Amino acid sequence: MSGFRPLSRKLATLVVATIVVVVAMAHVFSSRLFDTMTKESHDATVAMIVRLVEQGVRIQDNAQKLLEERMADKMKKAMGLLHESYENNPGNPRGMDLEGVIASAGGGMDLFVVDLSHTVVHTNFAKDLGLVIGEGDFALFLDGVLASGEYVLDRPILSFNDGIKQFAYQATKDRKFILEVGAPFRPSEGFHDILAFQNLARNIVGNASYVKSLEIFAQHHSTNFLNVNDTSSLLPPGARLAAATQAVQQGQQQMAAEDGRHFHYIPIAVDAGQPAKRVVELEMDDSNWAALRLRHVQMQVLVYAMLVLVGIAFSLWVAREVVRPISQLSTSVRKIAAGDLGTEVVAASNDEVGLLSQDINAMRKSIAELLEKLETANENLAFSYDVTIRAFLNALKFNESSTAEHSLRVNKVAMAIGRQMGLNQDQLTQLEWGSLLHDIGKLAIPNSILRKTGPLTQEELAIVRTHPAIAHEMLKEATFLEDALLVSLHHQEQFDGMGYPHGLAGTDIPLLARICTVADAYEAMTADRAYRRGRCHEEAVTELTRLSGTQFDPDIVAVFLSISRAEYS
Repeated sequence: MSGFRPLSRKLATLVVATIVVVVAMAHVFSSRLFDTMTKESHDATVAMIVRLVEQGVRIQDNAQKLLEERMADKMKKAMGLLHESYENNPGNPRGMDLEGVIASAGGGMDLFVVDLSHTVVHTNFAKDLGLVIGEGDFALFLDGVLASGEYVLDRPILSFNDGIKQFAYQATKDRKFILEVGAPFRPSEGFHDILAFQNLARNIVGNASYVKSLEIFAQHHSTNFLNVNDTSSLLPPGARLAAATQAVQQGQQQMAAEDGRHFHYIPIAVDAGQPAKRVVELEMDDSNWAALRLRHVQMQVLVYAMLVLVGIAFSLWVAREVVRPISQLSTSVRKIAAGDLGTEVVAASNDEVGLLSQDINAMRKSIAELLEKLETANENLAFSYDVTIRAFLNALKFNESSTAEHSLRVNKVAMAIGRQMGLNQDQLTQLEWGSLLHDIGKLAIPNSILRKTGPLTQEELAIVRTHPAIAHEMLKEATFLEDALLVSLHHQEQFDGMGYPHGLAGTDIPLLARICTVADAYEAMTADRAYRRGRCHEEAVTELTRLSGTQFDPDIVAVFLSISRAEYS
């Protein structure tokens, strides 16, 4: 019969065509799913690291500012002594008694005399003698100091030979030399090593397999980049240097590529609203992503070729058998696409479809492992947050230990109230941080007021009442504090609206702040002070009850009274 085609051939053709169509659809779907999920994971990793870096550096800056404030008066005194020594030896800087100046200023600093060619001509820091320090924009900066004659205190930077230093500059009265005071920040002088950037970088690189390295560079007056991790001069080459410089100048993130590697540059400003003087270099290792993509494509090509061969040779059998595993595979893929990464891809087949299911399973497991690593990184981030809180509390302890001890006792009472009220874990975490930091603003209050044994004057009381606003200003960049920041700002508000700093009333006062207010009052009444003995528990309870509904939230007072003393003693 002319033009006759056997049914088997038609079935084979149909089966082969069906297989080709199904495989093509599976390829498009799985490729899009793979590309979308890997891109989202990659972008999420970069975004998370950017947030960690920005928060970590800004928190370190806040801690470092406390050290700067303590150092400022000492440096200004040293500058005055330098001027006196020079006036005793006018025009002869080598005759100046630098060691005597250091001893009179309290020690722990380096002194330099710089001539008009920007060369160090006299110093107690032997490594810098004869060093030409004025290059590029920094030379213009020194010329400006010489012309103005004013005292200039700069933010800390990395020196070439002695780690992190703060510098002050002023010209001699005869404008022949520039006097420079350098105060090094060493780990023994504070807690700033607890928040050191290399610790944050090491934690991120160790928990994110696609991050190859993380560096921070200091840029002083647009000249030299210095690697914070080893304090050695380091100029990133070529496109990297251009991207780093552009990031600082424009205040925007930049990207660069070199030898198949990808770099992200993140500018970090020292103070809000000021130009950036540092830049973070994040090197991403994209080779894992590319290798995974290549394996995915290779496996798909192998599966497609085998499916076509099997379809031609065993058309009727394939037509009957391939439908069921494809259906199972499609169901599993839809579940994975919906976010159920715990679903095993099941295809009751030992042919090409089964191999395809293994490929998708491998992809699913890889994505699940990445998400698990990100969860671990989040846990490490939470630990870093807790370390940060403890560091701030230690700073308060070093400044005024009774305030720090008060904060710990307030924390114990507040947490007992929060648990009794059934707050969720996120609320309890914010309450814990907020109660620990509620008095952190007292770091800025003179100890002569905090430790005063007699009554405070109206002026002194007004100064003390600034501590909630000061705490808010200190911590506002730490976005992870969320509700804890409101505790530090509003714990002195009263339920009847007669508190400070904003005069909030009733439930307009944040819940966690209302809890801390009750805990703060109870601890203040029962604790011994230098000027009085603490009240007994019963007297404090009577006072809380009396002021319930005026100074305190009556519901929270009722909860406190229902708690056993053993839970917060």
